[in-house]
Amino acid sequence: MFSGVGESILISLSLISMLMVLEACSIGWQQSSMRMLLRGGGTAWTDVVSALLVLSNLALIIGTALSFGLIYVLQAWFKQHLDMHWLGHIESPWLAYGIFIIVLDFSNYWVHRWMHRYAILWELHKFHHSATEMTMFTALRDHPLERVVAHGINAIPAALLGVPPQQYILAYLALQALGYLKHSNWCTNWGWFGRWVVQSPAAHRLHHSNHSEHHDCNFSSILQIWDIFFSTSRHPTATEARNVKLGLMDGDNFPMSPLGALVAVVRDFYIRIFHAFLR
Repeated sequence: MFSGVGESILISLSLISMLMVLEACSIGWQQSSMRMLLRGGGTAWTDVVSALLVLSNLALIIGTALSFGLIYVLQAWFKQHLDMHWLGHIESPWLAYGIFIIVLDFSNYWVHRWMHRYAILWELHKFHHSATEMTMFTALRDHPLERVVAHGINAIPAALLGVPPQQYILAYLALQALGYLKHSNWCTNWGWFGRWVVQSPAAHRLHHSNHSEHHDCNFSSILQIWDIFFSTSRHPTATEARNVKLGLMDGDNFPMSPLGALVAVVRDFYIRIFHAFLR
């Protein structure tokens, strides 16, 4: 997307810094992501470590290694055998990009839903849900293994459609900004727009609740239509979203330190696979 990793990190950090300032001005310093990150402790440090791994592309490298290269092989196979570039036949580049976003968003909905439904995949995704407080960096709180698995699945529609040209940096940054806002402490539900069009911060915060009934709602990444269509949509009030307790369900014992959390996921994931093969 950008000419180098350094430039990518700089642009992403500039964007998130600007949004954090706006968040602090909107909701006050005490509840802001910036205060939580500067204070440290809790799960905020894991957010920071995860963000650095993702922005530097180390997450994909580590995840590929932890999957013993299998995901990389599958992605290469998909690209070789399914690379049809359907979008190349559409004259309007913006229409092609819009179709790409819609299809990939649909794919992301199901990847996310499967992460909650299947125990093996939940072992990866629980790393994201182990955050007991929201900072905008929580948007990048993906375990390296989860990241490569999601990339592997999304490689199928990406290969069929063809990846959009690199000139859509503004659209890319807009989608990145949405991810940061959804993980902010700005608990707005965006009214009708959040109910019917784009998932709001309040809706996604409800999804992060440690109550089990909330874990099965609001799986969409961008468009709320997928949750509406598949009956998983919940449109909370700002007060309801603000009052939920974040984190894993009661009884889940998960390490608080960044390294402990990263290692625990790998251990539990492969233990789950090992037990599945023994059945």
